[in-house]
Amino acid sequence: MTEDPSIEKDHRSPGTNPESGLTSIEVLRARRKFGRNSLTQAKDHRYAHMILSIISEPMFILLSVTCLIYFSLGENTEGYIMVLALLFVSGISLFQEIRSQNAIESLRKNTEIPVKVLRDGSTRQVPAEEIVVGDIVVIEEGKMVPADGIIVHCNDFSVNESMLTGESFAVEKNSTDRNKILYGSMVASGSAT
Repeated sequence: MTEDPSIEKDHRSPGTNPESGLTSIEVLRARRKFGRNSLTQAKDHRYAHMILSIISEPMFILLSVTCLIYFSLGENTEGYIMVLALLFVSGISLFQEIRSQNAIESLRKNTEIPVKVLRDGSTRQVPAEEIVVGDIVVIEEGKMVPADGIIVHCNDFSVNESMLTGESFAVEKNSTDRNKILYGSMVASGSAT
């Protein structure tokens, strides 16, 4: 198997010029190498996981044991009624789980945030999942941090990390310490790249 020579061999981010950002070619290389800026979940086994979750619930196990006891005592009618009840309740649980997963997926798609990035010497807006390793991202007050990163430059910058750390006060950040910012925190004041 031969590798594409345009993909870098090491695991470092591409060299990014803080004044002009990544070039279009560097963006493609980084995307091929590191993937998209999104959380992925395996959809192949989604239904199997849902069914396994339903079957492993204590109430399902208890009702299954009760069903087996009915059959072992020769009470076949009650056993069959219990099997039908188990299938009916499991079907409802599976249906509700599928609906909630679809609702979460729709909500995720509707709440995709546009992000300002510096590419090819100009600032442009891209969906957050289009950010790649090495991008220069411009974040401002009131915006969510779209990916983990290191501050290159900031102006009176602080973030609310309460979702991640539980700390209720905004944390001041600066570029001299090469402070890191984390995905999901909110910009409380200022701006940064």
